[in-house]
Amino acid sequence: MAAATAWTLIVAGEHGNLLTRATILDHSAEDPLFPFAGFVDQRQESPGRWAAAVEDGPLGYDLCLLRYQAGDGGFEGSTLAWTSDCVGASNTAALDSAQHNTGAKSLKLHLATAGAGNRASGYRDMTNVPAGMTGSLSVALRGDGTIPVAFQVYLPQVGLWLQSDGSWGTEAYVWTRTTASWNTPTTLAVTLPGYATTRRQHVTVRLIAILEHATTAGDGWLDDVTFHPHWDFFSAHDHDLGPIDIELYESDDASTWALVDTCDIEPRSFFWYSTTKRTKRYVRILVAGTNHEPAWFGELWLAQALAVAESPSINVGRADALPQIRSTPGHGLGTASVSALADTPQRTLLFDWIWSTEAAWAEFLTDVMERSGYGQWPTVIVPHSDDPDVLMVHFPEELAQAWLRGVMRKTSSQLELIEDSFTIWIP
Repeated sequence: MAAATAWTLIVAGEHGNLLTRATILDHSAEDPLFPFAGFVDQRQESPGRWAAAVEDGPLGYDLCLLRYQAGDGGFEGSTLAWTSDCVGASNTAALDSAQHNTGAKSLKLHLATAGAGNRASGYRDMTNVPAGMTGSLSVALRGDGTIPVAFQVYLPQVGLWLQSDGSWGTEAYVWTRTTASWNTPTTLAVTLPGYATTRRQHVTVRLIAILEHATTAGDGWLDDVTFHPHWDFFSAHDHDLGPIDIELYESDDASTWALVDTCDIEPRSFFWYSTTKRTKRYVRILVAGTNHEPAWFGELWLAQALAVAESPSINVGRADALPQIRSTPGHGLGTASVSALADTPQRTLLFDWIWSTEAAWAEFLTDVMERSGYGQWPTVIVPHSDDPDVLMVHFPEELAQAWLRGVMRKTSSQLELIEDSFTIWIP
């Protein structure tokens, strides 16, 4: 992990964890009582676990949002997962099995009636995409040699169009193709406008294929549409890992994998962070070696983290305490409980910040509190760049409500810790 200055890392929001909307790929057998879906459901008491102590247990994920929402771009099913938006007699947008770049089908646009205002078009909405997210966009286009087929990206709630250079502005084409052959898909790095522009935490991203011409009819095709977010943060919350490694890999094709890094494993929870975002579509989390028993995790996070520069006006710390839980009557007042976690330090996060400027206060409200739903959704916090600890917490309701009313510029609170609630771990 790398960082130039001291920071506090924060990941917040219903869709802050990229794995919640990723498609799981290669993996060894899961425990039917604790399936791998428990790794990313943001729920307490819901861990995931392997079925057996396996050697080099992988967890591979496809980060493509379109595959998660539409399945392979929306063209491989029996019905079109895109919305037809054609204007003009006999202009159509439909599945086509005669032409396709990969797979078995593509989206064919047929412009039978040209003219001003007429079009053959189809679109697909990616919903609830976090504002400010960075990612990679790629498509395959084919023309018929007469008129260009075009691809556009539009934010309907904001009124902005993606430009060919990755910026945002008025209506424009991102790519066009006239030649009667498939292009080699190119990748465009895209950064969605942030909250200051969108005035909302999540936006709808509309992907549009369009064929239009003033005088000439023709056909065009679209295939292999992908958009996947980038990431710079990984964390694992509660685990039973023995003397093994957790290795992070990335890939463009889910076949050839490159090692990103090996995580520094801490006894309870651990994280990995880099100031350079990883940009490939596929990620693999590898339990490298053989664990002493079936490995399990309470929760896994892959994210784009918010790095808050530390200053004397910001103080985030943690405290550990051994719970003094007494047993039921009849066993003696001094007898400790035999609860699975009774002899394990229970951690809390002490949150003590003073915002010296209105801008800093506004950033925290929008990028942290609003994204967490004012305590509704879990938040992951790394208190300090020099501390290996990482905690998954909820903001207490009364604290969140005070922030919501805008009555606090200084706060000190003990946050509710979600961890220590995954009870299949018996020390």
